[in-house]
Amino acid sequence: MFMSVQDTGFEIRFRIFGIPVMVHPFFWLMALIMLGNGVVTVPDGHPVLNLVGMLVIVFVSILVHELGHSALMAWYRIRSEIVLYAMGGYAMPVGGRGIMRGLWDQVWISLAGPVAQFLLLGLVIVGVWYLPPLPPNRFISYQAMVFVAVYCNLVWPILNLLPILPLDGGRICQAFCRMFQGHYQGDITALWISIILGSVLVAMSFQYQQFTSGIFLIYLTIQNFQELQQRVGRW
Repeated sequence: MFMSVQDTGFEIRFRIFGIPVMVHPFFWLMALIMLGNGVVTVPDGHPVLNLVGMLVIVFVSILVHELGHSALMAWYRIRSEIVLYAMGGYAMPVGGRGIMRGLWDQVWISLAGPVAQFLLLGLVIVGVWYLPPLPPNRFISYQAMVFVAVYCNLVWPILNLLPILPLDGGRICQAFCRMFQGHYQGDITALWISIILGSVLVAMSFQYQQFTSGIFLIYLTIQNFQELQQRVGRW
């Protein structure tokens, strides 16, 4: 269920630790949409510099998440590529001697991304705890930067562990369903879990006026419903 990303000619490409990384323009667009409303409520610092700082934090947080997946893939001798796209990204296996791994290995690879973010969160907390507080200034809001860093590396990895495909929690759920039911029926069960839970969370998101999360969950739920139709035939 990896997304097919079309090149626009405006992608940013680089390598980190030998791993190819592509940043799609939609990644920046969605980050701007998510952060834009919050920037105007920050009392100190310059809005443009605050926005740039928040974009950097979001970029680093998502990149660390995907590097967590790629690091464990490398441990299993799997080559990977990282794509940052829309509201997140993915680390995609592209080959290597360990490409065919067992279901438990898939669980550990899926967990590696959120764990990497939790470790990054630990570094942020240690820094805030031990470094002297910085005074307010007219350039950038340190308080806002810390808030975004904590939110990105605490709330997002927790949400990513929800059993909804293709989130990491959905892949973990899929792996366990395959262990007990086999690949085909396990995939069907994991898709149904994703659709039902996704639908419930969509209703809750709009009830509590979390519209960005609601739209994202609608997209995932529709994607999973279409995948289920392809697996069992349209009805």
